[in-house]
Amino acid sequence: MKDMRSLSLLAVIVATQQSMSPAAFQAWGWRLPFLLSIVLVSISLCIRLKMKESPIFAKIKAAGMSSTKPLTDADLTRKLAAQGIEIARRTVAKYREQLNILPVHLRKSS
Repeated sequence: MKDMRSLSLLAVIVATQQSMSPAAFQAWGWRLPFLLSIVLVSISLCIRLKMKESPIFAKIKAAGMSSTKPLTDADLTRKLAAQGIEIARRTVAKYREQLNILPVHLRKSS
């Protein structure tokens, strides 16, 4: 996923460079990818602000049932092992990173 983002960024920069002279790119063209990112971030922010939470999450949140002690990678590994699924803790951590799930110390509610 990170490779795709890097490739997309590189493609935008190369396309911008190819569409103008080197002097124009040096003078002002290098700003265009940044301006494009501001537009895209604005669009994504508008979309996110207009989205509603899922009914299930809203119900859980309203009932005050959100987790104050989320599972650590080691806890999850032990729970899976109890069900006969052997997996390394690092594998769990890697999947968590790939799914953009924060580490347990950042997910804890105060």
